[in-house]
Amino acid sequence: MSARPSKRRIAIIGAGFTGSVLAAHLMRHADEPTSLHLIERTPSVGAGLAYSTPNAAHLLNVRAYNMSAYPDDPRHFLRWLWAQDDGAGAVPPSGHAFVSRARYGAYIQDVLREAVTAAPSHVSLTVSQAEAVDIASDARGTRLRLGNGTSLSVDTAVLCVGNFAPSPPPVSAPEVYA
Repeated sequence: MSARPSKRRIAIIGAGFTGSVLAAHLMRHADEPTSLHLIERTPSVGAGLAYSTPNAAHLLNVRAYNMSAYPDDPRHFLRWLWAQDDGAGAVPPSGHAFVSRARYGAYIQDVLREAVTAAPSHVSLTVSQAEAVDIASDARGTRLRLGNGTSLSVDTAVLCVGNFAPSPPPVSAPEVYA
């Protein structure tokens, strides 16, 4: 039996909202040496499809005061918004605003950047622009094969792949009357 590696190795497949916030939380709370691998097939990390729209009219459907990335710091997003405010009063102090999805995506990107900066020295994050094309687990761990030809051995893999395209509607055969 082989010895366990000195660092816990975790792969997060998908770096949109869920994958990025998960990575931030893991970095924040890791109490043992941890190596995180954030794998994203697109060049953008943090916003994902839901929060990358360039249209400022696409708003969150939840008020700003309920959108913190940290349950133990419920006003984190509000403080971030206030720090970004240009003085034009775009965000009311009460936090009752419905802000743009793109602005929230920028917040999630900052959450991840801040988590990397504040991470303890025993935690590392590697971001790979690649597509996970195969995954296999056995008693030794999990092995990922990436579309760029590399592979990665980890203890745990988390799928944060977002929404899938909708299925086409069912097509029924026309009824034939004789």
